[in-house]
Amino acid sequence: MQELNVRLEQAGYRNHDNLPNSEVIALKAGDLLVFSANMIHRGVYGKNRLALDVLLCEKRPELTTFVRNDCLPNSMLLAEVDYPNLFS
Repeated sequence: MQELNVRLEQAGYRNHDNLPNSEVIALKAGDLLVFSANMIHRGVYGKNRLALDVLLCEKRPELTTFVRNDCLPNSMLLAEVDYPNLFS
């Protein structure tokens, strides 16, 4: 419940408050972190955030309706990707 209160800034909590039993994972340039978005998660952002976020989901209309074509790689970039079918 505290996690929800922090996320929604309820009951006196702020969304940047520390969460109990949480872990900060330090990443360096070139690192890849893969996790389920169904778990409770959040980023720790600063002015030096250099990240490429890639979200994968099941190909279901209720999910893919939010996909913006201008956020997908173009054909030139897809030619460089090992598994371009992930984006189709």
